[in-house]
Amino acid sequence: MIRNLKVLGLALVAMLALGATSASAAEFHGEVENVTLTGAQTTTNTFTTHSGTIHCTVAKFAGTQKAKTTTTVTVTPTYEGCRSTGFIEANVTVDNNSCTYIISSTGSVTLTPSTCSLVVTAPFCTITVKGEQTLSKASFATTGAGTTREVVTTSAVNNIAYSESGFACKNSGTNTTGGTYSGAVAVTGSSGGKHVGVWYE
Repeated sequence: MIRNLKVLGLALVAMLALGATSASAAEFHGEVENVTLTGAQTTTNTFTTHSGTIHCTVAKFAGTQKAKTTTTVTVTPTYEGCRSTGFIEANVTVDNNSCTYIISSTGSVTLTPSTCSLVVTAPFCTITVKGEQTLSKASFATTGAGTTREVVTTSAVNNIAYSESGFACKNSGTNTTGGTYSGAVAVTGSSGGKHVGVWYE
């Protein structure tokens, strides 16, 4: 009897372990190959630095999901109508300078390539985020059904490394890892001019 209970206990542990493995293996999916991905903010995306919090009226993302199922997607960000509030109160520009985001289904976000730099230009203050940073964390949820399925990505990214330059910056000439990025983006898919479903599971 005791032996049977031990076997049952081991089987239960194995099943729980298998369930945990399956839960951590979520991936991005598309109805077809080579899905064009288009993302737009549903809540304001914000980048917080010592010299101010940057928020834009437009934060959009574009990329292609080549395989039907994948663990990573790469998107190019575009930011428009941006303003800094807090330490610096001013209109600003945000240039991605060939940077892309590699988004992993595990929730990590990598700014790449190493030679790129995302630059925020305010009056007499420039904030630069260098490439080749892997950051945490994003979470994902699927909404809609069938061809209307889309993935809502919510960012709560911490410890972004950046530098400040210019006499109007709060900490000009310094490097820090204290930046944060937050906000939600709805990502839709299309192929051949038609809407196709994309989802996360």
